[in-house]
Amino acid sequence: MAYEYVLAEFVRFLEQGDRAVVESESAGHVVLWFPLEAPSDPGLWLEERWRAFLEELTSAQGFRRTFVLALNSAKLAGGAGFSTLETPIFNHSHALSIAGLYWLAMRKGLEVNRRDLEEANILAKKALEESDAKNASKLREEEAKKREKALSFQEQVRSGVERLIKNYPNSRTAQTFRVVLGGSVDLQTLPDRLRARNPQIYYEVEQAARGYGPTAREQLNSARGDIFPKIIWEMVRLAEGEYELYTLTPLLSTNAFVSGFRPAGDSHGRFCYSCGKVLDRNNPTFKSRRLLFEAPEQRAQSAGSSGPVEVCAVCAGLSLLGPVKLTAETQVVRLGGWADVREEARRALERQVLNELGASAGDYIGLRATESDSQRRPAPEVWGRKHYALAKLALTLPPEVFQRGLEVYLYNKGSEVRLSPSTLFATAVFSRAYRQEIRLRDDLNRRLGRAVRYFDRGRWLFGEYELLLGLAEGGFDTNELPAIQREVEEARGSLMEVLMKGDEQAKKEAQKQRHIVGYASLLYAFTEEARRALQKRSDLKLEDRDRELKKLIQLADAEPALFLNRASAARATPEGTEGYGYDEVRLYWDERHQYGYRWAKELLEEADQKFGQSLSREGQAEIEGRPTRFLSLRPEDLSAVYAWLITQYPSPADWRGFLYQVKLFLFTRYPRLLQD
Repeated sequence: MAYEYVLAEFVRFLEQGDRAVVESESAGHVVLWFPLEAPSDPGLWLEERWRAFLEELTSAQGFRRTFVLALNSAKLAGGAGFSTLETPIFNHSHALSIAGLYWLAMRKGLEVNRRDLEEANILAKKALEESDAKNASKLREEEAKKREKALSFQEQVRSGVERLIKNYPNSRTAQTFRVVLGGSVDLQTLPDRLRARNPQIYYEVEQAARGYGPTAREQLNSARGDIFPKIIWEMVRLAEGEYELYTLTPLLSTNAFVSGFRPAGDSHGRFCYSCGKVLDRNNPTFKSRRLLFEAPEQRAQSAGSSGPVEVCAVCAGLSLLGPVKLTAETQVVRLGGWADVREEARRALERQVLNELGASAGDYIGLRATESDSQRRPAPEVWGRKHYALAKLALTLPPEVFQRGLEVYLYNKGSEVRLSPSTLFATAVFSRAYRQEIRLRDDLNRRLGRAVRYFDRGRWLFGEYELLLGLAEGGFDTNELPAIQREVEEARGSLMEVLMKGDEQAKKEAQKQRHIVGYASLLYAFTEEARRALQKRSDLKLEDRDRELKKLIQLADAEPALFLNRASAARATPEGTEGYGYDEVRLYWDERHQYGYRWAKELLEEADQKFGQSLSREGQAEIEGRPTRFLSLRPEDLSAVYAWLITQYPSPADWRGFLYQVKLFLFTRYPRLLQD
């Protein structure tokens, strides 16, 4: 990822600064076209532009966009953190940036040590004031543990620094520590003594430290006495310029790169575990760390144990310049598709880089899991990495980018998994319409998690029904219901458009959804007539009316005769007179049900062609002063459509599944019935 990011940034640098146009590119080449004037010596020009690019990329501002951003975005190592970084140094800005990180870690280690001493003193005071001998003894034990921990830390630091001075006696770093930590100097005064020794240098180091946030502060395990000496030693070494500079070799050349041959296998000889290049003993090598690999501990073939592996300076250096890292709490996705759509998605994601998401590196985005369940388990662990990524991206990006061909790939356990655009789009539009978010109150939204799983399997109505249950369980304002229904209907129509642009299987799914919604809308005309009849019955309470309507909807998967008989029962009078059947009902056009109305009409027209009857009768009436279209329906129309649909889904299992989804859809018309 770091290679691809730096290469993409370099190509963008050439396009902006040299008016070069990328004519074609692949994993192994880039062809540039110069519409104005091509360089006379391409090889020399490329080397000069690479140096200029590196100067910009490795400047203080450049490191804030890459290395600092990576450390601010997510914890790279689990537990308390890692030790010092083993990396080539590019320039003074790079050295100051890492020294700033160590300064922050030093302050953290000193703060923990000071707090331990203060807590030990407080416990000692409480023990003196405690009248109960048993409690006083317990307090003294706790005080002894705290004090021992604090003093042990200080002793480890002093012995660790002395050991480093002994190993590098003539270095400038050793000379500095002989002054600032000589004798019995209080360890807590170390920052002040460093500032006093070289005010300008450590002012710059402190300024570099300001770019790091709370997450970066926890990256290094500076509270350990055996690690703290290494951190402060490296900080002083880098701050005072005691290092060799390394220049990254160009990633592009006018001549083909030749890396030579090496024996097969990975346990013989010296080669870079990252790029495979044979390592030259005259050039520096580095051990793999969290900044380079997701899993730096590797076991070579035929090796007896695992451990850090060797990498070349180019790979170690580039790893610092890639802001997106694979960690336990981040997931990495790659954006694909048309360039303008990728750019729009990238801008939308980058607006949330430092708060909701993670780092952004060109087409690579790091998704940070900011949500957890009531037991504090991260959402990806509960839902699965793929389904969490689907929900996170769908609720972050505008739905339109998925309609316009944005491709998203998730890196999961070493493989690249394509996230379905239709699943992303359905999750985006329906979750927003039903007012659902990943975290709900003090726990994860289990309904949204289930909905994403259904959407991912192409079971659109099952997913929508889960979101409807989430809306009902969370409660909603009945005055807001018309607006919710309009948004849901728009989402339904938009999803149909997305499916119709897909492959043959997607088009079949779209046709089936159209039939389900169309037939359910025909039933809806009868359930609405029954609901209005139930409202007029003074012998029934509200809960009784709701119960009768639920019973009617439960029969949506039965034959039309059973459904219509139950609908007729709604007209029973208080005296016990049976309700009479419906000669005719109307399905009115409404913004909240516009697609249902359209697909119901199309369904009637298709059944017309099958049976040669005139089933579709459209009229117009005035509702609240506005002309409104309606379909006039008779019971035999419902039976005819039912008979035609059976011929489209002849398999008994398919037909049962079809009718079950009809029932689910009919419930989406009455969210209030699901609130109990």
